[in-house]
Amino acid sequence: MAPFEIKNTFAVIGVGLIGPRYCRTVIKSSDAHLIAIVDLAPRGAELAKELGTNYYKTVQDLVTSPHKPDAAIICTPNHTHVAVVKELIEEGIHVLVRNLSAPIFRAERTC
Repeated sequence: MAPFEIKNTFAVIGVGLIGPRYCRTVIKSSDAHLIAIVDLAPRGAELAKELGTNYYKTVQDLVTSPHKPDAAIICTPNHTHVAVVKELIEEGIHVLVRNLSAPIFRAERTC
């Protein structure tokens, strides 16, 4: 009998320049499963199809779907981080921010 395996599920939010690299890194990990890609641009759907994962246009679509991840890697432009992080945290999803920016620290003090 094979041992019971638990894989953390991940979504990558934003697949512009660096997001695809994070998608492939998650896929290569034996402890993780890429459950979804979120991006408004058509390249998000194309990459999701290529990698065999689910695609959503918005974070709201993701969090209301049956594919809600354990964690999300944020690869969106810096000015969007606060809104995206808040939305995910409110849904109980762990967040990894690719490029932590000062506005998040300011927002944290106001939350």
